[in-house]
Amino acid sequence: MKAIKILFIIVFVFIVQTLCAQTETTSIVYGYDAAGNRISRSLTISKVDDADSLKTEITNNGVNPEEITNNAAQQLSETMGNKQITIFPNPTDGILQVNITNLETKDKGEIKLFGVNGAELMKVKTLQESNTINISNKPNGIYMMKVMLNEKETVWKIVKN
Repeated sequence: MKAIKILFIIVFVFIVQTLCAQTETTSIVYGYDAAGNRISRSLTISKVDDADSLKTEITNNGVNPEEITNNAAQQLSETMGNKQITIFPNPTDGILQVNITNLETKDKGEIKLFGVNGAELMKVKTLQESNTINISNKPNGIYMMKVMLNEKETVWKIVKN
């Protein structure tokens, strides 16, 4: 009777391992620069055979923060639909450039700058492909910049030195 219980446990564990090893896995990987800004997103949906292939899938398709270069810390970008938003330099000495590719006249949006207390410090109502944000009159510190474009938004952490 004891041998039957052990055999049942072994068969059960084998079936569970087989089912778990053949599952579909969804992973979301975020990449960040040295200032803490999110610079990329990667969604990976894969059918994995074992834990090693899952790790390989994420490493190959995701972002390894250790591979981010100093240049990437100066220029950050994110894609919103068919538009690419690029912000540089970050950290900044006061003049920040916000570029938006494929911007059309029908696109609506704005850029807002907030202090760490949440107070709105600046607002740009009309977006262009190249927007210059001057924060040289603001004290050194951390600011949050919200870019809103066609009912989508993204938030960036801006560091002023």
